[in-house]
This record gives sequence, structure tokens and C-alpha cells, in this order.
Amino acid sequence: MRRNAWTVALAVLMVLIAWVDAMLPQDVVALVYLVVPVLLAAAFAGPQRTGLLAAWAVLLYLLSGLVSDYYPDLNYWLRLIATVMVVVIAVILASRTTARLDRETHRASIDPLTGLANRRTVKEELYRVLADRRRSRPLGVLYVDLDGFKEVNTQFGHSGGDAVLREVAYRLCDAVRQGDTVARFGGDEFVVLAPQLQEASQLRLLANRIREQIAHPFSNPAAVIGASVGGMVVLPGTDPDPEDVLHRADELLMNLKSQEPGGQVVLVYPPESSATSGSGESDSPL
Repeated sequence: MRRNAWTVALAVLMVLIAWVDAMLPQDVVALVYLVVPVLLAAAFAGPQRTGLLAAWAVLLYLLSGLVSDYYPDLNYWLRLIATVMVVVIAVILASRTTARLDRETHRASIDPLTGLANRRTVKEELYRVLADRRRSRPLGVLYVDLDGFKEVNTQFGHSGGDAVLREVAYRLCDAVRQGDTVARFGGDEFVVLAPQLQEASQLRLLANRIREQIAHPFSNPAAVIGASVGGMVVLPGTDPDPEDVLHRADELLMNLKSQEPGGQVVLVYPPESSATSGSGESDSPL
């Protein structure tokens, strides 16, 4: 909204410049200043708005030339050519700036090893989904922790461990549904957000599918990896603290790993409406 307001303000400023030029004597030309708003737009408005203002500048230049009878003057056309060159350069600069910012934003939002979303991105997505008052379906949050990964790192080094993490990332993406978010939370821990569950029991099925996918043999047959999965289902109509949801899902996972590595547990949030489940079964309403 703020960018739209600034774009309109710059367009009005350009009209004002054209009006001032029409009020000045014919030997004093203010039209050259039409490029200034375009250059300002290139700094913040992006290539599309800059392009619109550039076209608006050229149109005003031509209309002012017609009204002020500049057309017979060769210098007018030379200035027009210079103006067109400047506004084209402004659009190119705006495009490159936007592309660079997009690349930087993308790099800041992904895990460089696996290409998955990173911790910050998945937290922002969780906050966004929980803040949506129109949310009418259960939201699932799964913590996935690899079993046996430390042994792989010890035996095959960090390069071997990195290869396993990349393969796990691929398998997680293959296991989830369209619209789910998979993120590497750090180390050998991953998080899955499932924002559009038809019913709460779907999260248990998703957790089981993830465990089955990771249990398959890896490219390195000596790498024996499993997964423990802990999750929370946030029912619609609740207004939980996102950090509390993450904390409880992580706590479930840690308790599970200490008692039954390779199992799964899924609870309904708030906690008083659910009970734990082991190895894919649940005593909760799931």
C-alpha cells in the first residue's frame, strides 16, 4: 500500500513538472526533470512501477512538447532521446536490484545443504498460519529426528553425513502432501508443517509415512538410519502461542527418543484434549 502511494505521488509530481514547464518561457525547459521521479522509483518501486512511471514520463514529455510547440526544435528531440535512454537505464537498474534482493531473500530463507526451508522460514510460516483467523482446518506440526545419524557421521565423516541429510530431505519432500512445508531445523532435526489437514488423524498417517520413507535403504547401504517423529495437531478455533506449539512437539519427540527410538507420538493441542501414542498408535481422538 505504501509503495502504491509513493508511485501515485511520483506520477503527480511528474504532472506538476510538466505544468511548470508549460508556465515557463519557451527557452527554459523543465521537462528534463521528468527523469528524477523515475530514478527515485528505480530505488524502491521495482521494475513494473518504474516502467509505468517511465512510460508516463515519455507521454508527458510528448504532450508537453505538443502543447508548448516544441516539436520544430531539434534540441527538444535530442532531450527526448536522452530522457528515453535515462528511463530505460532506470528500469534496467530496478530489474537488477529486484532480482538481487530476491536472490538474497531466497538464500536467507533456505538451508544451504538440503535446499529445504530453514528454521526462520518455518517459524514465520507457523506464525502466519496460526494468525489466520479464517483457519478452519487442523494444523499439523511434526518434529522429525534421525536415529543413527551420529554413527553415520562418525563412520563416514561430515561428507557422508551431508549426503544422508540431502537424501533425507528428498524423502521428506516425497512423503508430504502438496502445500506442506518441510524445513531443516538444525543438525539432524527436521520440521514439517501440514496446514490443511482434512482431519486430525491425517497427521498420524503422515508421521508413519515419513518413518517408512526414511527406513528404506540409503544410497550408502552401510548407513542405517531411522526416524523418531513427534507432533502436535492444532485444532481450528484455538489461539495457541506458536513457540509453545513448537516447544511441546519438540518435548514430545525428546521424551519419545528416550523411551522408544524410532517410534512416533502425535497429540492434539491444547494438551488436555489428547494423550500420547507410541509406534504410530494413539489413545487421543486421532
